[in-house]
Amino acid sequence: MTITFVSAIIDLGRNSWNGFGDTAPKDGFNPNPYQYNKENYLLWFSYYLNFSVPMIIFVDEPYWDDVQFICCNKPNISLIQIDKKWIVENIDAWKYFPRVKEVMESAKFQEIVKHRLQFPNVSVPQYVTNTYSKLDYVDHAIKNGLIKTDYVAWVDFGIFKDPGYHLTKFEINMAHFSQDKIVVPVLHMPTEKDKNIIYSLTVAPDCFSAGFMAGTPAKMNEFNRTFKAIVEFFLANNLTDVEQHLLIHCYYQNPDGYNLLFCKGDYRNIYKILTSF
Repeated sequence: MTITFVSAIIDLGRNSWNGFGDTAPKDGFNPNPYQYNKENYLLWFSYYLNFSVPMIIFVDEPYWDDVQFICCNKPNISLIQIDKKWIVENIDAWKYFPRVKEVMESAKFQEIVKHRLQFPNVSVPQYVTNTYSKLDYVDHAIKNGLIKTDYVAWVDFGIFKDPGYHLTKFEINMAHFSQDKIVVPVLHMPTEKDKNIIYSLTVAPDCFSAGFMAGTPAKMNEFNRTFKAIVEFFLANNLTDVEQHLLIHCYYQNPDGYNLLFCKGDYRNIYKILTSF
């Protein structure tokens, strides 16, 4: 059995977000290594160069030259250059952007999350809409005949964001995969409390991680349809949140359809699990 990784890097203007942008050196101190700026994203992505599985990376124009340079024509990595026009025309989730923005700006929603408004998860509509698009990139790769393997996974471009995080093995153990399940990492096993939308919006517990989501092409297509139905349910009820919250409700639609891999407090541990034999 084999697997293909699919990812994307999109210019969302992160440097202008409060608490989520660039941090310039001050008084001789180094920039915060966890800031979501362009330089750090490229550094974190470079960890993927250790893997030999096929990878398909959708790359927004501002990142194109840098990603091409980093990948150095690695034979297992296929880069696809995109721009904002391509994204709007090909990535279905972006149709939700106006409604996500409307919900975020509503007084009712802001009252619910008033203690969290400094976080992009509930205040930056392009960020949230982008999290809804992950499975669309996988779908696009499938529909265009780019997936030649038994399984396909969405992988976050910047998941290796701790400079001190280390893996020692990079071969994927396919024993973790089966044709009838979606593989998703969790930081704690979901509970009845997590099903409460308002609880998860206000407390924001770390349960599901959406940095790795995998299955057969057919299961991933089905998974995307389930996910979109949850997006639309949230929006119809004047609610929105990032994809990892919505995954809780995908799971409870069909718990037997998921293989939850417990990551012991760190979502990047998914790769330690997947490379263990």
